[in-house]
Amino acid sequence: MCSSDLVARMERVHDVVVLGSGAAGLVAALAAADDGADVALFEKADLVGGTTAISGGVAWVPLNPHQEPGSDSREDALAYLASLSLGRMDPVLAATFVDNGGDTIAWLEQATDLEFSVVPKYPDYHPEHPGGHPDGGRSLDPGLFSFRRLGPWADKVSRSRRSAHLRITDTTLGGGTGFLDEATLAHRQEHDLRGCGNALIGPLLAALLERGVEPVLGARATDLLVEDGRVTGVRLAIRQPDDSEREEVVRARRGVVLATGGFEWNPDLVTEFLRGPMTSPASVPDNTGDGLLMAMRVGARLGNMGQAWWVPTVEVPGDVAFGRTRATLLNRERTLPGSIMVDASGHRFTNEASNYNALGGAFHQMDPVSFGYPHLPAWLVFDGRHARRYGSFGTPAGQPVADWIPRRSEEHTSELQSRLHLVCRLLL
Repeated sequence: MCSSDLVARMERVHDVVVLGSGAAGLVAALAAADDGADVALFEKADLVGGTTAISGGVAWVPLNPHQEPGSDSREDALAYLASLSLGRMDPVLAATFVDNGGDTIAWLEQATDLEFSVVPKYPDYHPEHPGGHPDGGRSLDPGLFSFRRLGPWADKVSRSRRSAHLRITDTTLGGGTGFLDEATLAHRQEHDLRGCGNALIGPLLAALLERGVEPVLGARATDLLVEDGRVTGVRLAIRQPDDSEREEVVRARRGVVLATGGFEWNPDLVTEFLRGPMTSPASVPDNTGDGLLMAMRVGARLGNMGQAWWVPTVEVPGDVAFGRTRATLLNRERTLPGSIMVDASGHRFTNEASNYNALGGAFHQMDPVSFGYPHLPAWLVFDGRHARRYGSFGTPAGQPVADWIPRRSEEHTSELQSRLHLVCRLLL
């Protein structure tokens, strides 16, 4: 049998092929299935969920059905988005998002077990901008979902070791401490109740499984197939039990959806596209830009490639994820009284309480003299009172500060020890 005969035998045909199993890919697959399509869903990693699964899971949706009636408007939402776009927003796409976001939330709650609720008092990140909402209402929490409903698939979803059982309001980003009391934690662990990104992925996956759509894991897309100027399928490398790969061609009658995540783990693409350095990715390492590279090869138009979702991070010694030191998000300690951020020259360079995404701009300020980025890396400096009152980097309030955090010598007086003397190195 020749190799072309073998490839022909390996071809499959579906109506819709979806690449990627984060929220975008799962929702796309669910929408196609509910429209009567025969759907195939492929995921490069060995686990479902992508970066969504280890995220806070919050959906920002203006004019959503859980807002107070009359508290939002199309004009406000579009004005807010435009105020943050630096003139790069596609007005048609923005209007499509605003006009359909609320209906999408309503459909998801009907089609799945998702039960969204407004995150209390969670303001827009720039509430001072035109159309911004300082009292919140647009940010939705997926709540908690019991992964016992997923059966064997419960162990096939990526999860954060620290936040798997937390709701966004329990985390430091949502105003909590990042810790649960023993009774609440025990209850959630007993019933495998997961929050944040897992609470978004779980119901979506359950709905697809109920419709007979099972993700194929370990399936790396390598090329889009094009005929007469139209994408008609995809070539995949399917990982085998012995870690070898076999090629498979999958045809799509109606279309291929690229939901393959970002490119932050691809150093070449980071250097090529991002507006400045990105030194410590906090997402899943499978985000190497596969979908982007395939799209580029068939002539796709690109847009907003210099943009990313930025956040300052700390790499805690000995805390490993994905085979490298974990990037711990710095969302709480920097915002509280008794801490400041300084650069290598010891100068404070920004408002530490700025929202984490916008804060990336402070790290990307370039010095025209040194021709470098003087604020990256930076250091968070905080005092003993700050650490005792609020806790720090996984250490609860009132507990001793972790040994890996540098501090002044114990020979200093208690007065000195109450001053700025604890330091953490920050990356982006």
